[in-house]
Parts: sequence; C-alpha cells; structure tokens
Amino acid sequence: MILRKHFGLSVLTLAMTLAVSGAHAAPPVKKAVPPANTSRGTQQMKGGDGVFGTVYTLDDNSTNFEILSARYSIEPFNSYSMPIATNDQKLLILTVAIKNSGTSDLGFNPEQTTFTAVDDANQNYQGWDYRQASKAGDSFYPTLKPGQGLGQNPAADELSVCITVPAKAKIMKIILNRGRKAVAGEKIVRYFVAGMDNGNPKNVIKPLPAYIHDPKDATGAVCADLGTAAIGAFVPSEYYAYRADAVTASSDAVLNGNKPEDGKKFIIATVTLKNISAKEYGFWEAYNGGGVPYLLDSDGEKYPWMGDAGMRKPTRDEAVNGDRKFKPGEEYAVRYFFQVPKDVKPKSLILGVEGGHNFAVDLSSVAL
Repeated sequence: MILRKHFGLSVLTLAMTLAVSGAHAAPPVKKAVPPANTSRGTQQMKGGDGVFGTVYTLDDNSTNFEILSARYSIEPFNSYSMPIATNDQKLLILTVAIKNSGTSDLGFNPEQTTFTAVDDANQNYQGWDYRQASKAGDSFYPTLKPGQGLGQNPAADELSVCITVPAKAKIMKIILNRGRKAVAGEKIVRYFVAGMDNGNPKNVIKPLPAYIHDPKDATGAVCADLGTAAIGAFVPSEYYAYRADAVTASSDAVLNGNKPEDGKKFIIATVTLKNISAKEYGFWEAYNGGGVPYLLDSDGEKYPWMGDAGMRKPTRDEAVNGDRKFKPGEEYAVRYFFQVPKDVKPKSLILGVEGGHNFAVDLSSVAL
C-alpha cells in the first residue's frame, strides 16, 4: 500500500509538472539562415567568394580590382625584387587589372592589396609582388587619375602579381586580403580554384608547361623532379634559358690542345644560354657552382662536364670569358665538354643551373 501510494503521487506530480511546463514553453527556435556571401567553414574572417573576370570595388570605395586569369610558371618574374623558382619551387602568377573609380587621384599601394595562396595541405603562402610588363624590373607604386586603369588589356601591357609556392603544392584557393565595398564588414575575398574542393569552374589556374609538369599529376600543378627538353628548344632554369643545339662524340677533337685520354672520347654539347630576366647577369648565374650540365647513361651513371676549362667557344678551342655579363634577352653559345669511356653511349644530357629546375634532353636517337 505504501508503495502504491508513493507511485500514485509520483505520477500525479509528474503530470502536473508537465502541464505547467507546457503552459509556459518557449516557441521552437528557428534555424539561423546565414547571410548571403558568407565564408565557408568556421573560425574564418568575414569574406565572400570571388570569381575570375569579375570587377569588384574594394573597401576604400575607389579601387576597382579584377583577377583576369592565373597560371603556374617557373620562369623568373621580372618585377623589382624578381622572384625565381628554385628546384623545389614554382610561381603562381595572377594577371590582374586595377582602376580608379573615385573622383580624386588614387595612390595604389601593393603592400595593402596582397594575396594568400592556400594549398591542399592548408599551408599559406603570401604574395604582393606586382609587375607591369612595360616597366619590367621597376617598383610598382602607381598614382591613378580618376577613371585611369592598368592591366585591362594584358596583351598590350600585362599587370600581374607573383606568389612563390612549393613545386609540389596544389593551390586550392586564392585569397584577396581586402574586402569589397558592397559587403559590409567583409575583410577578404576567397577565389576557390577550379578542379579543387568547392572550386568555381571560372577560377582556372593554367597548368605548368609540359616541359616541367609531372605527367602523373592530373591537376597540372605539380612539378616533375626532372623536366624534359628537346634539342633546339629553350627551357628555363632560374635567370637563364638553355637550348641544346647539337650533341656530338669525337675521339679526335681537342680541348685546350689535348685529345681525350686513351680509351675515352669527348661528348661535346653545343648549348645556347639566354638571359630571360630583366637584369644583367653573368656566367656565375648560368652555372652556379658547376654541377650542371652532366650526362647520364642507361645504367644511371653520371658524367660531369669538365669544369671551367671544359667550356669553350662554339667554333674554336678557346676559353670563354668567364667575367662576361649578359643583358636581358641576350644569347650566347658555348660548347660543354664531357669525357666518357669509348663504349659508353649517353642516354640523356641534363641542362639547367645547379639549384634550379633541371631538364633531360633525350639522346637516344643521336649517334654517339
């Protein structure tokens, strides 16, 4: 009886409690709807999605800004500071346009309009290195009159920005570190790259050139450990481009008046060097320590060139002037000498600069 009494009271108490609670229950909470143009993910700055080819007025109410296109490159970026791609790097180049949409002069400061590239490992890479093609090698701090713009016609005078990124990185998004006038409180604009997670199909990064792209990579973003080059074609490595013009073998040629040692032959590679930077450089930047060029045989055996004494003029047994400087765009041909056993047939000639990207010239069809 005592147990029933307590049980009955408990049920009654519970019923009364539920009735009271129901009388004062709060209305159901509506699910919050995020405002338009919010950022993806959590713990991020307020920002929206950007699209290549779209003009945005930035948060100063005067600067119109547009990313027209993007590409990967390993050629030197001929700005004032001139970033180069070492063997573990590549360059992300953004072609952009700016315009003064205000009513007074606009001093454009590139240090205040910067970018962050984010890769598939969520690593960030900063960049604000601007270059105007017609003023290659100059600093970029222009003053624009009302209505004046730069970069709208890249074929005539490209305006671009460089971000140095790892050679193997796949860039997932590009962040403009400025907000847009039309979005109150916005701090950044995120451009999600086509082909990547949440990518916009208009935000295409043009892939690396075939001579350095890793064929196993479907995105076009990953550099090969060793590029490829054809005889007669230039390939870039840091400040210079290199072109193998001819590769021959001889047991009778002379180097500094001497024929090859007994049982050996010379392999002679005629190579044209071209300064592809916007500044003057010398031979040191062209071979930087002398580890390249070299030959490889089918067994993977390496045969280095014969040092400074093994670099001769194209048509005579005469040393080149190692102190010579090369102006932007200037070309110069040299002969590199290698000494190998007579029974060795090199498989490839490796060109480039030590520390830069290197390239294999296939010699399988060359009579050596």
